[in-house]
Amino acid sequence: MRSLTARLHKQTPQHAPSPTLAVLRERWIESLHSIVPGSLSDHTEHCDDLLAALAAGPDQVTHALRRFGSTFGSYGWTLADVTAWVDQLANLGGELTQPLQGFRAGVALAEGWAAGTQYGLRQRETYDPLTGVATLAVLRLRLNQIVAQCRSLAVPPEQVYCLVVLDVDVSELYGLERDATLVMVAERLQRRFQAGETIAYAGGRFLVLASHTEATRTAVLDLIADIRLVPFVAHQRVFGWIEDLPASLANLNADATVIDGYLLELTA
Repeated sequence: MRSLTARLHKQTPQHAPSPTLAVLRERWIESLHSIVPGSLSDHTEHCDDLLAALAAGPDQVTHALRRFGSTFGSYGWTLADVTAWVDQLANLGGELTQPLQGFRAGVALAEGWAAGTQYGLRQRETYDPLTGVATLAVLRLRLNQIVAQCRSLAVPPEQVYCLVVLDVDVSELYGLERDATLVMVAERLQRRFQAGETIAYAGGRFLVLASHTEATRTAVLDLIADIRLVPFVAHQRVFGWIEDLPASLANLNADATVIDGYLLELTA
């Protein structure tokens, strides 16, 4: 695996004709299975963000690399691994992926990773120890990232993303029954949402940052029916709905307090 220093000083090679983004995406995701099985290849939304930036231009690539590094740094992944994953993409795309190479790209990735790592350490844990899904800190980070991404593309975030809220009443369950129920619900959530959505558990609710599509609405209905089959849940209250992102997020003057207030209302 190449070191970061080697990557920063790498000479730009001569490239073959570039593949299309769709072909590049397929090759990259497939190649990642061989080096990080069950890890980055399960986070296709982050892959798509980087690929979309390649189509938007070099400046957008710099921002996307910072987001990419920050995301996986906050998850506790090493800079060497994250660099290797980006190199994997850079080696597949010919001229199309040239902006991923060189000093500027390496610095952006490293800066994002350092910021994400510090953020993750400050939060102590990025995953709920019982259910294995993300904490509210990770969901907050992802919301900040998609807001920044949508602003750069002049797209209202609420038109692209939504939050799925799942409320399973376990107030009458205790001990092992309660813990087992939450774990089984989390497993069903992860099976229903496998396209890179961020799934979190906070305030006694499961939250899923997902695409604002009809497929998501169908998944919520199927999920509720599935959860009612979980032992101990049959006689409990199960609520699931789609929460629109606040339109105020598209305002250039909006800051992190808008996201914090929005999440507080959902998890209080």
